[in-house]
Amino acid sequence: MKKKLFCKTGLEKIFPLYKMEDLYPSPENIGDPIPKPKHNYKHLSVSVFDHWLTESEFEEKMITFCSFNCVPKRLTKLWTVYQRYEELLLKFYREVYKYYPKMLFKDKYIIKFNGKKEYMRYCQYNIREKSAYSFFVPNLGVIITGGWNLTQHILYAEEIYKKEKFTKMVTDAGLFILE
Repeated sequence: MKKKLFCKTGLEKIFPLYKMEDLYPSPENIGDPIPKPKHNYKHLSVSVFDHWLTESEFEEKMITFCSFNCVPKRLTKLWTVYQRYEELLLKFYREVYKYYPKMLFKDKYIIKFNGKKEYMRYCQYNIREKSAYSFFVPNLGVIITGGWNLTQHILYAEEIYKKEKFTKMVTDAGLFILE
């Protein structure tokens, strides 16, 4: 893994606002409305589901790596279902790797991976909600951030977004785009 300051990579010209606080701002006080993002990126999500889950659907499926009482899914009957869904997202991330993704670390450094195996480990952390990493893919014009409920969030810079390539990658992996 090689790291470099984000501001010295040239990516700041493509993605001038890149910190999590810029991408997903939090309200100043609990109960305040969520402020608008400080950027002009467009947003969509990539999911194993063809629609946003309702609360009851989520509770029914409980499709997360760990259950609410922190029992690993491996110990539950939903483990094989979860694995099938996780594999769809990993297939998507394997396709993304062909476009030279880089990862943001500590809102300051950009990480270039030493190989696909290392990259896939961080992708799995994102899918399993163990960490929320942002992957910058300038060749597609997207930022991929971790999500929940087997959904990954995508921000894109409209003027450089490669919509056809990206959409094909998503559908070839058996996933859905939610807007």
